[in-house]
Amino acid sequence: MRKFLLMPTWALFLVVIGATFSFLMIDQWFFQLNDNRYSEFYISLRKLTLLSASGLTYFWFWLLNKALTELLLEKGLKTNNRFKWFFLVFCLSLVVTSFSNAIPLLHSNLIFLVVLPLILAGSYFYMLFNLAYKLRLLESSNTSLWKTLISYDPILFVFFPIGIWFLQPRILALLNVKKIP
Repeated sequence: MRKFLLMPTWALFLVVIGATFSFLMIDQWFFQLNDNRYSEFYISLRKLTLLSASGLTYFWFWLLNKALTELLLEKGLKTNNRFKWFFLVFCLSLVVTSFSNAIPLLHSNLIFLVVLPLILAGSYFYMLFNLAYKLRLLESSNTSLWKTLISYDPILFVFFPIGIWFLQPRILALLNVKKIP
């Protein structure tokens, strides 16, 4: 698991983005071959494919949080444990939001159509800001939350395919990994 976090930047980019595009290409290929494009099974299979495509990115977020938390505890800095709960809420609301059309009760209930996407977005942005704060706190111990919020770190996590080129070298430096020429 730790090898996934310690990959060189180019390899991590190829694995995460390559896997995402391969899942999307398989999805498009299957979409063209399937005659019954609007069946419930096919729509559920397509949503499952799209969730699998983004799963590597979320797995990387999970591993990064685990490594940054361990580094913070080694330095004697205080950390919270809320990331795990927000990650769980994010994953559950992502699955329920994706498959809400298959469950008639959820599809007809306006609360689920409005509240679940808001919970999904709120937990996603909390996870990203939490990772950015922990990264900034490890790099300089005098970081306030306000400085983290106005820095470019959360934006690098939001735009992950571009941000990985800036984030991964900093993470490897924190984990004391030597660069491979």
